[in-house]
Amino acid sequence: MRETDRNPTDYGDLYEYFWYLHIKPSGRYFMNDVIKSKRPRDIFNELKWKEGMDINECSIEYIHRGVPGNTKTVSGGNIVDIGHLFFTLFPDTMIPYHRILQIKYKGKTIYVKAAPEHV
Repeated sequence: MRETDRNPTDYGDLYEYFWYLHIKPSGRYFMNDVIKSKRPRDIFNELKWKEGMDINECSIEYIHRGVPGNTKTVSGGNIVDIGHLFFTLFPDTMIPYHRILQIKYKGKTIYVKAAPEHV
């Protein structure tokens, strides 16, 4: 059987099929075998609640207007609440998830927001 003759159902999961087609699901790269989540909110919850994980060991780079470079990096230990549309940093700074550019866990990048395709 040639590779081009494969049926999508022959693949173990949809992600494998997407990568076969060179499509990046939801325009974001997910680069870790340990963290199963794909969205920032889900990644934060997994780091917070999954045994053996520690949200304090992650760093978050996000868009922060008004500072040089318009980005800021904070430790996951500063997160005091993981909301539905935003996360809250100590003491009461609310950051929408769409502003997150990158999440690292123990120095390894586990999430990178892709550039918009229409720009």
